[in-house]
Amino acid sequence: MIKILQEYILKHFSILNVQRENFDVLIIGAGIAGLSTAFYLPDSLKVAICYKSSFEDSSTWIAQGGIAASLSPLDSPDVHFEDTIAAGDGLCYEDAVRVLVEEGPERLKEFMKLGVSFDTVDDYLDLSIEGGHTLPRILHAGDRTGREIARFLKSNLRGRKNIFFFENCFVGELIVDDDEFKAALVLLKNKPVLFIARAIVIATGGAGQLFSQTTNPLSATGDGPALAFRAGARICNMEFYQFHPTVLMDNTSPRLLLTEALRGYGARLRDSKGNLIMEGVHPLRDLAPRHVIVKRMAQLMKEEGEKCFFLDTRHFKEDMWKNFPFIKSELKKRGYNTETDLIPVSPASHFMVGGINTDLFGKTSIRGIFACGETAATGVHGANRLASNSLLEGLVYGKRIADFITSEERFVSDARFEYRLEVKSSVTVDFYNLRKQLKEVMWQNAGFVRNGEDLQRALEFLNEGLTRLQNNAQLSREYYECLNMFICGKLITESAIFRKESRGAHFREDYPLKDDINYKKNTCTEKSRGLFLCDLKEAFYGW
Repeated sequence: MIKILQEYILKHFSILNVQRENFDVLIIGAGIAGLSTAFYLPDSLKVAICYKSSFEDSSTWIAQGGIAASLSPLDSPDVHFEDTIAAGDGLCYEDAVRVLVEEGPERLKEFMKLGVSFDTVDDYLDLSIEGGHTLPRILHAGDRTGREIARFLKSNLRGRKNIFFFENCFVGELIVDDDEFKAALVLLKNKPVLFIARAIVIATGGAGQLFSQTTNPLSATGDGPALAFRAGARICNMEFYQFHPTVLMDNTSPRLLLTEALRGYGARLRDSKGNLIMEGVHPLRDLAPRHVIVKRMAQLMKEEGEKCFFLDTRHFKEDMWKNFPFIKSELKKRGYNTETDLIPVSPASHFMVGGINTDLFGKTSIRGIFACGETAATGVHGANRLASNSLLEGLVYGKRIADFITSEERFVSDARFEYRLEVKSSVTVDFYNLRKQLKEVMWQNAGFVRNGEDLQRALEFLNEGLTRLQNNAQLSREYYECLNMFICGKLITESAIFRKESRGAHFREDYPLKDDINYKKNTCTEKSRGLFLCDLKEAFYGW
């Protein structure tokens, strides 16, 4: 599909010297996954943290609900394991889930000792419950949990002399030679620079901006999977894109998420007639896994003509809102009285379940390239992520990546690599409108309800757009971001066409049933071999 950098440069650019920067480890992304990795790396390593916008433009920063871990005496890693497996709808890699639920409590205890503050009641953790969990195990800091963790990590890392932050730094290409990472071509304040490193950690978050309706920040453009795919890495389970059921229905972008924790405190979902939509549908009712609720919403939209649904918090007492000050404030700004009004909600894109295929130490299929957090497919989430496992995954696997890099001598020696580059002029492309078209096409044809005809229509648009972009290459953030969105959109759409069943976050109305005989496997793709199915354990490997 897309040529690797060496071929790409020969086709589009002539040769000239480019400024170079040398590091031991390059981290792309300033959310919990990237910052946790940096946090656990030793001071002896020179580490660059690149993020393409501001520090606050990440899914971690706006994460509301909390972080899940079995810290209650009534809970255990085994129970957390079972809940995660159930939410994953048959596709979780059990070894990866074990790592998550067993190491997660230790990571959180470390952070609390170091000063991360979670809500308490009478000196005990105030654990809440969310969809898919059978016990309260969600640690939270009001309804801005991600911000509290990011604040702590940023504060800690800013004081370390071996850590270098690069804001407005966009990674355009990964340079790979003989299946080994060598360097990254970055645009630092729009100037091309070669960042040379022994290891790179891709922690770029999700791809919610591929859809016109999303909870994701503007930075979530699928850069990680697109970068890794162009470099030749294996991508996994991209058809499983999670749509959150309780997102405020209005015209803002991104749309306001109404955390699942509200339903954990007793908020109920109703239709336009006032009926409770989850009664008799699932034993956990309004706390069923997200894909179950979204599928129920889709059913009522089709059969009953429902346009949206309503979150009922009218029975909440004032003290129940103390854990949700941000949400209450935002609803008030938009004219909602939580004591008297039903809050209109509908699904919106929220979390990329699949991503860059990794093993249990974040290693991808290319030596020297690691992936962590939402951009990675560790096997933890299977076909659908359990609520509040996302922050935990970034924390746990960031630590494992850091430990592996620290243990390998090849990552602590000086990296040297020669490369030359010059930009040629190119045709002007209206990237804004091209992206706008993409978002609407993906929402209408590859959203939370899919069928073969619509998916094929989306694929045709994506192929046309990719051809246009490839023929008008530019060395600019606008170009690369648009290219990444089209590549990531194609990865999602092709995988959704390939999987002829409904499972987890992937629902096809032309194949409404789950097919364990043929599809209880991972959907994998590599540039060199296309799409293929792979057994669960077999898929999650490293070099």
